[in-house]
Amino acid sequence: MLSFKDLTEENKESVTKGLSAGLCDPEARELMEDVASSFYELIDENGDTGVAFCVEYGCFLARIFDMGRYIFVYPIPITEGADVFSAVDGVCEYAVRQEVPLVFSDVPREEVLTVVSVIRHANIDSEDVEGESFRIEAKSECSLLSEIPEYDGGEITLGPEGEEDAEKIAQLACNDEVNRYWGFDYRDDIPEGCVLNSYFFDESRAEFERGVSMTLAVRYNGEFVGECVLYAFDYKGGAEIAVRIFPEHWGKKIGTRALRAGIELAKRIGLIRLYTVIDERNTRSKAMVKGEFDVTRVEGGLVYYERDLY
Repeated sequence: MLSFKDLTEENKESVTKGLSAGLCDPEARELMEDVASSFYELIDENGDTGVAFCVEYGCFLARIFDMGRYIFVYPIPITEGADVFSAVDGVCEYAVRQEVPLVFSDVPREEVLTVVSVIRHANIDSEDVEGESFRIEAKSECSLLSEIPEYDGGEITLGPEGEEDAEKIAQLACNDEVNRYWGFDYRDDIPEGCVLNSYFFDESRAEFERGVSMTLAVRYNGEFVGECVLYAFDYKGGAEIAVRIFPEHWGKKIGTRALRAGIELAKRIGLIRLYTVIDERNTRSKAMVKGEFDVTRVEGGLVYYERDLY
């Protein structure tokens, strides 16, 4: 899997040597040494550069944190046989996994098609007057929305969570019985000293504003009973879906109905594929998706499911 290593003043020499070692062309070697050196000019007094890099697929990849957002420099081939297409795809997967918006800078005119062949929706802007370099911002089905949509299924409805739901949202997120197989422990994620009753509501709203996740309130006859989450939008028309319901409402098929509502809403916003991953021991959730999703593989104690929406 693609990973970026933070640059520090201490490893500058090994970084430069490592880059140079993979280069056969003297001009390319000199260019990469200049690039690595210029990154260190951004280091502040605390040693934080805001820049990270890696060499993958025979390409030099850089991630820059600028003006409150991440920007990825278009992959620079540095070895013979470099696979730029796979590098672009790898950066895309990295952005999805890290839940950060995907923006490429310094994209040469002749490589614009390489980027847009990997992602489904994009804003493309020229970075110079000659039109030789471009900035491409990938757009997901989530980031294309101005507000969280609603779905009315009669007794079961999906829609945006409100501040009045914040306390119940926190109760759901902190319920160990609900989250036994959810895949994370809230205790590892919340910052010290935060107010739980507002933290989870604020986080889900911030994730929607970044265009990386959409959390929908599941209501049963108007009562907040759980959440349906669309996340990990892959910029290719796919996303993951997950549903969690308060234990006192288990056994009423609310989870199954909420999942079906989520599938219909996913179609409405333009998704073409959904995924979900369930712990092998989670018999309740496996029963919920039975008949709705197809198993693609079982690996590491997890069952991977997929459903085409077209």
